[in-house]
Amino acid sequence: MFLIDLMGAALTLIAVGFLALGGYLGALRLLGEDARRDPLALAVASLLLATAEAVGIGLLLGGLGVLRIDLALALQAALALALLVGFRKSPPPGGIGAPARAIFERSWALLRAHPALSLLTLHSVGSEALRGLLRPPLSWDSLMYHLLLTGTWLRDHNLDPVFGNIPNNYYGYVPANGSVWFWWWMAPSHSEFWINLATLPHWLLLGLATGGIARRLGAGRHWPLAAFLMLLTPTVVRFAAAQYVDIFVGAVLLSAAFFALRWIDEADWGAVVLTGAGLGLAAGAKVLGVFYAFALAATVVPLARGSWGRRLPQIVAALVVASLLGGFFYLRNLAWGADPLALVCEKTASGPENGNTPTIPRQNSVIDLWRPMMERGWLVDAFLGITRPAELELGVGPQAFVLLLVALLLPFGLGRERWRESLIATAQIWAELAFWLAVPFAKNYHVFANVRYLMPAFGLAFAGGVAFGERRRVSDRWMEGITIAFLAQGLLQL
Repeated sequence: MFLIDLMGAALTLIAVGFLALGGYLGALRLLGEDARRDPLALAVASLLLATAEAVGIGLLLGGLGVLRIDLALALQAALALALLVGFRKSPPPGGIGAPARAIFERSWALLRAHPALSLLTLHSVGSEALRGLLRPPLSWDSLMYHLLLTGTWLRDHNLDPVFGNIPNNYYGYVPANGSVWFWWWMAPSHSEFWINLATLPHWLLLGLATGGIARRLGAGRHWPLAAFLMLLTPTVVRFAAAQYVDIFVGAVLLSAAFFALRWIDEADWGAVVLTGAGLGLAAGAKVLGVFYAFALAATVVPLARGSWGRRLPQIVAALVVASLLGGFFYLRNLAWGADPLALVCEKTASGPENGNTPTIPRQNSVIDLWRPMMERGWLVDAFLGITRPAELELGVGPQAFVLLLVALLLPFGLGRERWRESLIATAQIWAELAFWLAVPFAKNYHVFANVRYLMPAFGLAFAGGVAFGERRRVSDRWMEGITIAFLAQGLLQL
């Protein structure tokens, strides 16, 4: 048994390693000279492309009914080899490994520059990772459908809808890019032993993308503070070693925002492809990802500068990439006789006699339940992380106030030179807040769990808050002191 487990660990490491290699090489190709000059952009692009390759290969093989780990690894190895061969004629200065060394050197320098923040963050997520290795995957949504889908597809080698008893039958129609990602962590060992670690790469990507956005908003020195704030937000750490897909959605969407903020100034093909990849991955992982991705694209495109003769082909390319990575499950629903979002199947999920046509605002949403929620203090408690005996979810903590302040003040606080970036960030925050208030089910303490749907909004708020503080010339000591106070409170909540 020990040898079998050891072999499973080795095969899992090989599979994840090939994904990381392919993502890194693809990022080198797309970013060009910026890969050497900007280790942060290279790290974000590498993690985003590793995810895109994993999901893309899974969708291709699963759609063909041959979702097997040997074929998946062969495709990924062939892709990595093709990228390596492509660098033979024009390798990066210093070799292919030089930009990777720059990432590690820069990361170590940042950790040393912020020892208290680093220790708090690494301690909290390290504890989650250790528990993830010792305990089985028992989180509610993981068992209800995320891993139910992954395990069934692992057995059947396809991506067909997975039906069961009410209410599980509805979840056969959900978009499931996250479950495809989890497949890569289960297929090599044919077990769930490593699955609790599968979200950690996106936990890291979530923080890095938040820091990158802070830098695009003008935080030249203090952008790491935004990354730390995001990484140790209690509702983020709560799901860092679980198979919910909210960290996945937040990470890829904020990565798309990071490269979109670059694209509005520079009509760069690498940035637009990475933006399309992030939007597609988010849309294909969760229905709310469709709205979030559309809201971001609808704000970014009109604010782009430069020749539209060059930008229009890039927009088409981003749309194609996003459709390939985000459209599979919606097209599959059509092929199985449902509408793309399978809204009609809500009647099946709750029983035909309880079926209702979805409306906006939806029944049992926050807006629908506004009065009792305000009377009982549930909204404030949910954001501050005050749990109830029947609910063990964690909210945001005191840094939730940053969300409100940034949403109100950011358009006026970053100066004229950053007005487009601040408008994009603010519009996305308000779009996500409006969706959260009007659509998700929030009855019977669900509002405590559903705060996690706002992870991308929190990332944008932290990025904007740090950029705002730096522009207002808040001292380094105060900036870091406030961040440490927030993180310490988050650790206490955990």
